[in-house]
Amino acid sequence: MAKKITLLLLFLTLCVGGNAQRKFDQYSLEAGYGMGISGAPGITEFAHFEVAFRYMVDEYWGIKFDYGSDKFRTNDTPELGTDYRRYSVQGVYNLGRALYMSDYADGYFNMLAHGGLGYSSLKSITKKNTDNIKIFQGNVLEFLDCIKEPKIFNEIWILFPDPWPKARHHKRRLLNINFLELIYSYLKD
Repeated sequence: MAKKITLLLLFLTLCVGGNAQRKFDQYSLEAGYGMGISGAPGITEFAHFEVAFRYMVDEYWGIKFDYGSDKFRTNDTPELGTDYRRYSVQGVYNLGRALYMSDYADGYFNMLAHGGLGYSSLKSITKKNTDNIKIFQGNVLEFLDCIKEPKIFNEIWILFPDPWPKARHHKRRLLNINFLELIYSYLKD
């Protein structure tokens, strides 16, 4: 699969290369690869790949299609981890030409502004072809009432739980001793 992608990118580069020398550099192909190491929480492998195609309609405006992929793995189970993918379509505006940077930088420096729409997916893999991330948007108390089986969660994350800072709203707050005892009963030992 990697050989096919490499050959496709090489072919596109050669095809586009003949047209890239026009007055406004109408076509461009971007590719990137990266990797890194994280100290915590135990991520030992990080790989990043991206490819993009940009077409400048004129000297100021253009469009860009972008794909990116990231993989995060650990030493404990290298076949498991988290995969992140993104696809986007962006409008491009050439700020360098608008601000006459080419007059000052002699064509060595430019700025492009990008804005657009995209789709991203995050998948955490515990077994092949499964996903262990579940997000519930709503009243968590109603969700917990539907669960019949205790001790099913490894972790429970509560993000931004109490938008009620005034003392008179204490009954509306989620974090209290009763709620903490309730969610504790759903955590695995």
